[in-house]
Order: sequence, then C-alpha cells, then structure tokens
Amino acid sequence: MTEKKKKQKKKKKSNLIEVPNVLKDKAGEGGEMPIMAIKEAQMFITSNDIDFKPMASRHLKEIDADFKSFQETEDKKGKDEYLKKIIENIMQIKAHGGMFHYQIMSDIANVVLHFLEGITEYHAELYQIIEAHNNSIRIVIKRNIKGDGGMQGQAIIEELQKVTKRYQKKYRKK
Repeated sequence: MTEKKKKQKKKKKSNLIEVPNVLKDKAGEGGEMPIMAIKEAQMFITSNDIDFKPMASRHLKEIDADFKSFQETEDKKGKDEYLKKIIENIMQIKAHGGMFHYQIMSDIANVVLHFLEGITEYHAELYQIIEAHNNSIRIVIKRNIKGDGGMQGQAIIEELQKVTKRYQKKYRKK
C-alpha cells in the first residue's frame, strides 16, 4: 500500500450508529446458568426411566401415513407439505432419542434429516431412503438397542450415510 493510500485511510472516520437490540432488551443479559440446575438436568437425563419406544413408534406411524400420502400425491406443492411433516417427525425422534437412552435413534434420524433438508426434487430412491430410516428405527425399537447401538448401530449409520451420498451424487444439480 502506498503512503498516500495509508494517509487517506487514516483520515476516513466511520460513524458508528448504535442500534437498539430489542430482543436482547426483552430477554436480558443472560449470564451463567446455576451449576445446580445443570447437575439436576443431567441427573434427570441419566436417570430417567421413561420408555421412549412408544413415542418413537407414534412418530413412525405419522411418518408412514405422511409418506403414503407423499407417494400418492402428484403435485409438487402437496409433496412438499407431506415432506415437511415427515421431516418434523424425524426431527422429534432426533431431538428426543438420546435424552431417553436411544442415541442410536437420534443418530439415524440425524443422517436422514440432514439429507432430507436439502431435497427439492423427488426420485424413486428417496422413497427407499425414508423406508430405510423407518425400518432402522423399527429394528432399534424391536431389539431395544440403547445407547449408540455399538457396532450394529455404527453399521446402520454408515450404510445410511453411503446411501444418502449416492443419492446426492446421482441427482446433484450441475
């Protein structure tokens, strides 16, 4: 940079305009969460004995119903609406699985959720991926596979990742 440009840069002064942060004013400054509250929350998560399987099964039933409607619907707008409902139920499984000792459900849902969020066109393989998600969750429920699922869980996750990557590679817009 030349001396002339350096001098010009130094001479320019910016006017900083302070804009009120309305959301921050409503919510407050925040601050640290009391350590006891964190410990109590962690204790609940690790010691809760709520059976998540019936809840997961309900979400699967809703996914199945929306998936059937999704397949039967001809227009894109209708398919978009059903896919949105499918995504919402998968999101619920992802959000709650780990809290109820089924991290494997959260992990399976996470793979498919990330995949579905970028979908704008619908191809036959998409149906197979949604079915693979549902069947994987059903296996976890039936076999009562808790935690991360061990080697079996890892194999399911890796297979879903491979399938979603193949789909994305095949149908990626160029």
